[in-house]
Amino acid sequence: MDRLCAALAGRDVVLILDNCEHVIEAAAWLSGRLLADCPRVRVMATSREPLRIAGETLWPVSPLPVPPVHPHPAQPAQPAQPANPGSRNPDITEVAASPAVRLFGDRAAAVLPGFAVDESNADAVARICRSLDGMPLAIELAAVWSRTLPPAQLAERLDDRFALLTGGSRTALPRHQTLRAVVDWSWNLLSEPERVLARRLSVFPAGATLTAAEQVCADGALARAAVLPALSGLVSKSILTTVDTPGESGPRFRMLETVRAYGLERLADAGEDARVRDAFAAYYLTMAETADPLLRTAEQARGFRELGAEQDNVHAALRWAIGRGDAATALRFVRSLGYYWTQRGRGEGDALAAEVLALDPPDDSLLIAEARVVCAMMAATVSWDLAAVRVPLAAAIARLHEWAAAGAVIHPIAAMAEPMLALFDGDADGALAVIESYTTMADPWMRAAGWLYRSTHCLSIGRVDDTEADARTALAQFRALGDAWGIAVSLMQSAELAELRGDHATAVAALDEAIQIGHALQAWGDMGYIIGMLAVARARAGDADRAREDLRIAERAVADRTPGKADEWLLYVGGEIAWRAGDLAEAERRCAAAAAGIEGKHIVWYQGMLAQAEARLAMVVLARGDADRSREHLGAAMAAARDWVELPPLAAVIDAVAALALQAGEEPELAATLLGAAHSIRGAFDESSLAAPRTRAAARHALGDAGFDTAYRRGRELAKAEAAELASAQVRRR
Repeated sequence: MDRLCAALAGRDVVLILDNCEHVIEAAAWLSGRLLADCPRVRVMATSREPLRIAGETLWPVSPLPVPPVHPHPAQPAQPAQPANPGSRNPDITEVAASPAVRLFGDRAAAVLPGFAVDESNADAVARICRSLDGMPLAIELAAVWSRTLPPAQLAERLDDRFALLTGGSRTALPRHQTLRAVVDWSWNLLSEPERVLARRLSVFPAGATLTAAEQVCADGALARAAVLPALSGLVSKSILTTVDTPGESGPRFRMLETVRAYGLERLADAGEDARVRDAFAAYYLTMAETADPLLRTAEQARGFRELGAEQDNVHAALRWAIGRGDAATALRFVRSLGYYWTQRGRGEGDALAAEVLALDPPDDSLLIAEARVVCAMMAATVSWDLAAVRVPLAAAIARLHEWAAAGAVIHPIAAMAEPMLALFDGDADGALAVIESYTTMADPWMRAAGWLYRSTHCLSIGRVDDTEADARTALAQFRALGDAWGIAVSLMQSAELAELRGDHATAVAALDEAIQIGHALQAWGDMGYIIGMLAVARARAGDADRAREDLRIAERAVADRTPGKADEWLLYVGGEIAWRAGDLAEAERRCAAAAAGIEGKHIVWYQGMLAQAEARLAMVVLARGDADRSREHLGAAMAAARDWVELPPLAAVIDAVAALALQAGEEPELAATLLGAAHSIRGAFDESSLAAPRTRAAARHALGDAGFDTAYRRGRELAKAEAAELASAQVRRR
């Protein structure tokens, strides 16, 4: 050392020490001595952990950047949260530009001349690179398989990555020839407490906070006080990375997926798998049950943020309970997650709920009965196909009456089950009676929700006299509670009622506020729907340019959630926007696509929307001069609407038939009578309708005020069945 220091003392030298981790003490001693004795020497050392000497500056070398999974464009991205499963994959330009993909393409082309990343394989290559965390050696080992497997098949087989990725260079160091050897090398450098903690942390797919690590991983073999030092060591040795998540009090500790897969093997080898996963499930059940009530308070943003950050962990814990056949734990998970799933977007939660519902019920307690109601509602999927879950749902609802009688707070998903089932059976009055009981409950959130549900339900059954007052009551109560979601949905209901009377400015203002709340809350899975509402309100207000822009935003939002699938609601909205812009061809295309898409779903709750889409299509083809096709579409619309429990769709169809009677049959008196009948069925005249206002004006002009009013009153006096038959008779004419 003396001779070395003397030789370097007067020279400008950069000394590179590569792979220091297995000789870290010696490397640190050597570097410290050289830097002290040779002031013009600099050292660059690569290592799994720092040298920890004076003057050291760390430069973490991250894995190669991988193609992103895009967040929902209608909501700001949430750093460090699990990717939305419904998000679209990036396009070919973004994939090809990713350094990880470029490395895969280079190495694949070296073993398979002519290989290139293109439209046919970009998605699979992106998935490979993301699955391998952008680790260069892992990507190189995977690319070798391009001679044998196309990227799509290779991506599917990476669950067994350690058996698959073994084809490294024969001239490389042994620890670089297989993926397992790479991780073995790092693992063997850990201290015993670090190994224990690392294998236990592998059960956390979304990473762990310090609190979670202490709660789940500590036991007799690893004291709670030893967890933090072990975490620090794992971070220093690059087994863990730290991520600062907004709203969390400290960092989240994450593993690369390859390291986590290795850790899970070691956990099983140590015989600790069941015990650690049981502790993991218990911790996240408590966490979910604590967060769920926050979602209906002024703290809901925090509750959604916490559940969002832990979503993958919570779902993993639920899957563990399902796999163990632990129905009680699984049901409690679904009960605590049902509201979160409903707000953030369904999908994975529906599938998990269906698995839980198939488990044998553990007991007959009221809590479990309520949990089974929530589970059945979630298992019905977003289509609310209650026929598939009627038996367990009805049995659990019967027990809930005892729960309500005892004054207990009922979970909101469970509370909606009984009126939903009544509506499913066509019992609108029964549904209303249940909803009205919520307005007097002790729980202030349920009271506010009761007024909101009463407003929406009464609108759907043509009893609109008090709906605006109910919506205002709900809005005031939700504002008092600080529930941003409740405020936003009450604003949406107020906007719908304002549209009914043609007050577009009020509707636009209410929807704009609701959307701003949605952005701030970052908790809605379906912002496309409300943005679509705003688009059509703007079009009705005469702001065509902003309406088209809002529609584009809504369509991009839906495209991210369901790649390759059109949204029937937005097609329907776009049809009206095109109509109002005078583009009848585009309006017809959109309305036809909406009707075909809805009909193909075979979902009973979509009957009303199908009726309205067919009626709108009928109006478009009538405007293009084809009365016969208009009658055909109105016949389909009437078939969908006349027996459906919700009445606005039937009223919309009858309004359209009135337009047909006037334009194709020159029967203004019949048109006025049909308009009056639609008014009674809906409970109000629809001032925002494409067909009704102009038909009313033309019929009044033809008949005079007295004649029009007489015919209109005649229609107001018709029963629903009589009005439907009168409209059907007109549709059957040629």
